[in-house]
Amino acid sequence: MNIQALLQSNRQRRFRKQRGTVVQRADGHYLRYYVDNADGNRRKVTEKLCGLDSSKSTIETARRRRMKAINGEAHRGRTASIMDLTIGNFWKTYLEHAKKELRWSTVHGYEGIWSQYLEKELASLSLTRYRTADGYHFLSKLNSKLNRNSLAHVRSLASGMFSYAVNLGLIDRNPWHEVKSPKARAPRPKAAYTVKETTAILNAIQRTDAKLFFALCAILGMRPSESAGVRWENVFETEVQVRQSVVKGHPDQLKTEQSQGSLPVIEPVKSLMVAWRAQCGGASTGWLFTRLNGQPIQHSNFVKLYIKPFAEKVCPRWCGCYPARHGAASGVEPFLQEPHPSG
Repeated sequence: MNIQALLQSNRQRRFRKQRGTVVQRADGHYLRYYVDNADGNRRKVTEKLCGLDSSKSTIETARRRRMKAINGEAHRGRTASIMDLTIGNFWKTYLEHAKKELRWSTVHGYEGIWSQYLEKELASLSLTRYRTADGYHFLSKLNSKLNRNSLAHVRSLASGMFSYAVNLGLIDRNPWHEVKSPKARAPRPKAAYTVKETTAILNAIQRTDAKLFFALCAILGMRPSESAGVRWENVFETEVQVRQSVVKGHPDQLKTEQSQGSLPVIEPVKSLMVAWRAQCGGASTGWLFTRLNGQPIQHSNFVKLYIKPFAEKVCPRWCGCYPARHGAASGVEPFLQEPHPSG
């Protein structure tokens, strides 16, 4: 099925019953009407209806009979095309729409949710025949595997797809609007490292760039993606500007507009920044943290290689760099009185 042609045809018009126009020519009476091509464009058709000597009643009867057949065929053809549209086929269209409208990291997350949870269950099902009950039973099966937040992400993506289909006119209502998420377990509480744990982790990490990366998260409260997105152009003597993020090594927009701003450069971030700049030959442009090819780091791999092995030895509660930012605000002042780890 050519889904783009279907969408184009649907954007142009819904099914409209035609009356047809009778025109007289030298050899008889002809009927004119319109049909939709496979590419969704409308073209005019003229076919002979009856002879020149036919009466008005004969012409009218022939017109009605023929247009009834044409209207019925057009309606059945359009309905069959939409009924044959599977959720899997429509997902491709929705994904292209999402790539134009949403952040790269959001689209990347959608692709993960689709491949991990939605594709196997929904891909082969009809878009128009999907019911609210189907959505509820689907979430109920996932209930034992996912926590409340993860289940909400799955529901949000599914509902977003169907909402887009409604806006295109492929379906009349979104069955996910009435789907109630079953009761699921709460997500684990957010961890917040203590000042003692943060200090121990910083002292245990071996590389200066890894120390600085962790300090940006744990001391300044930056997200790992924001830390990976810092450029030397964003670093000043008294502040670090938060302007972009890097997700999976891919430069991206910040998660929210409120995330953009400037953070004060305090110890031990200041000392680590000076030490790292010196190791980079006094760099003033480019990404703060890079791979060997000069591209920004994939922060999950960077943390896995250069931070996690050392952090786990001194912090039994270690659970990544993102949780470190939750303790940043409450831990900054006393941390300033702790010994500052050096590169």
